Amino acid sequence: MINFWQNIPSIHQGPLIRSLAMRWPGLVRVIAEENLPVQRRLQGWSLPDFGAADLIVAPASKDRARLANEATGSNAVNLFSGIDAYPETYRTLKRLAGSRAMLGVMVEPGRHNDGWRALLRRFKHRGLAWRWRRRLDLVLATGDLGCVWWQSAGFPANKVFPFGYFTAQPDENLSAGPVSTSEKPVFRMLFVGQLIHRKGLDLLFHALSKVSDKKWALDIIGKGPQEESYMQLAEKKGFNARIYWWGALPNAQVLACMAQADLFILPSRYDGWGAVVNEALTMGTPVLASDACGASCLLTADWLGMTFSSENTDSLVNALQECLARGPLPENRRIQIRKWAKNSISPEAAADYLIQILQRTGAQSSSSGLRPPWESVKQPPIDPPEKASYP
Repeated sequence: MINFWQNIPSIHQGPLIRSLAMRWPGLVRVIAEENLPVQRRLQGWSLPDFGAADLIVAPASKDRARLANEATGSNAVNLFSGIDAYPETYRTLKRLAGSRAMLGVMVEPGRHNDGWRALLRRFKHRGLAWRWRRRLDLVLATGDLGCVWWQSAGFPANKVFPFGYFTAQPDENLSAGPVSTSEKPVFRMLFVGQLIHRKGLDLLFHALSKVSDKKWALDIIGKGPQEESYMQLAEKKGFNARIYWWGALPNAQVLACMAQADLFILPSRYDGWGAVVNEALTMGTPVLASDACGASCLLTADWLGMTFSSENTDSLVNALQECLARGPLPENRRIQIRKWAKNSISPEAAADYLIQILQRTGAQSSSSGLRPPWESVKQPPIDPPEKASYP
């Protein structure tokens, strides 16, 4: 039995759990504190498809106690979203602490670059690690950033495994997304996300002003409180005519836009993961991401993309210049990236990796040499045709 204890039914874990339920010989359950809130539904979230896994939403106190009692045996695995982030989930973790069951947490790194808040966060997480480092059997931390963060907090390295979020494979018959321009050649870049300060769109605009002599266009998909100020900034920089603001779009159209872009950009000041990176790679589009994004660890080869130093405009400009110099994305390169994504970051690959983690942890065997699939699959790209350049 594997139980996933969550605050709400997570769309970021749905594809993984669905794939896991197809492979695991026993029962797989998802127990959520509450249903999807209205705010999430307005953002386009819908109830995830967990496949053969049982979904139990907002159980009454007595039912939650019964579910916890059923998960106390040595053959039970309990994976919690966060440690103390959600009240009922944390109470259940503490309830099961004295049982023989395997206990694990799925955690993101704390933000490390926001001054005194980062110091308070480190202090808090060290306290959590001190309390739970012996009882927790495994810590599934998002990306290399998560592993470094939680090991430095005090969890033993042999209990911390690099993990992430994994998106479903796209429909092969996606319709075309919005077209930003018919002028060719133009290097097409894409940003998808909330228009908020943390996502760093202003940093991208400052960097784009340094490469305004190149032919490029930027599609922006998303809404948020910073939208008007970002439009004003683009106007001030003199390139608003090269930016296409699409607002919020259905996911199918977002994926179609990704499939047409030459480069996907995530310039966040901080992202615990960044599932849009998975989606872009799955569509065969290379990614330029801030090194403060957990999913930047997926960019294990330069043909998959590259990273830049968070909030460092010069670093971002240099990365943009290199991407522009490569020219348009050849179709055979896109095919190669999609093939890599299917082998390395699909929900199926992640489910197989999680099963390996659970088996080694349950057998108390060494976890040395066990690496995530996105590190173990590094086939070189096929030779692209001669690339075009942009004046």
